[in-house]
Amino acid sequence: MTAQQNERKILIWSVAGAVLFAAGGIIAGVMVTSQMILFDGLYSLVSVALSLLSLFAAGFMNKKDVTNFPFGKKMLEPLVILVKYTAILILVVASMLAALTALFTGGREMLLGAALLYSTIASLVSAGFYLWLNWLSKQSETGLVKAEKNQWLMDTLVSFGVMGGFVLAGVFSITDSLAFLVPYTDPAMVVIVSVWFIKVPVVEMREALKQLVEVRLEEDLAGPMEAKIKEIEERFGMEESFTRMTLAGRVIWLEIDYVIVPDSDVDSVLVQDEIRSEIAKSVPHKPYWLTVSFTHDRKWAI
Repeated sequence: MTAQQNERKILIWSVAGAVLFAAGGIIAGVMVTSQMILFDGLYSLVSVALSLLSLFAAGFMNKKDVTNFPFGKKMLEPLVILVKYTAILILVVASMLAALTALFTGGREMLLGAALLYSTIASLVSAGFYLWLNWLSKQSETGLVKAEKNQWLMDTLVSFGVMGGFVLAGVFSITDSLAFLVPYTDPAMVVIVSVWFIKVPVVEMREALKQLVEVRLEEDLAGPMEAKIKEIEERFGMEESFTRMTLAGRVIWLEIDYVIVPDSDVDSVLVQDEIRSEIAKSVPHKPYWLTVSFTHDRKWAI
């Protein structure tokens, strides 16, 4: 199975699982009047739409079309990731505001036993699904696959947190001095989970934006390549070099402009190609787009 086929398989299974959880969560949330379970279901429903978007994007990017997309479709991946996490962030903030309203208006009654049963089943199934997807993704973890895994990890942690919250609510219900806290348990869990949830979308949105605006590559990747580029510059007696590198989707974009002088040891196209080959071997990431240019006039390099 190719990396593209494995990616598609993971995304299809993620969609199927999200449909199941969305239906179960929304129905259970309404039946037991639990805002937390309803939030879990709505999160899964949003995940369905976003997973379908990822599936479409993956298929579109894997179709080569050098005529209409001469530089590839690399920017579609961070754009899709940005849209996914923006939608999740909106859902999280809206749910948190609704829960805060419930907290300040007397809490919310619910069917505690049924809620605990659902959350237990959801926690175990969600954890199993995440572990299975994690195993499948070992063959190829693209940005889209990572986003899907993050969604399931978040859902799994939330499900276990909800289950723990309902257990705590059960303890409150059989303790006379704490029984008044039971109606506040459900909205309080939504607030706590929402605060925790906000971090992941914000971090991933920041990373996607960095790729969209072509921020410089991280130092751990850029450092070794820059060292090799500088070493080549000195070895061949070139005057200076200008390097531009960024990560666009799953592709490292690397552009190098060498400024040569009359006595530089770059006297043929063959030598230039040897330099390109040497630089390509230093790229610690595949795939990549490499452009190496040579000029006598500095203005063409800056």
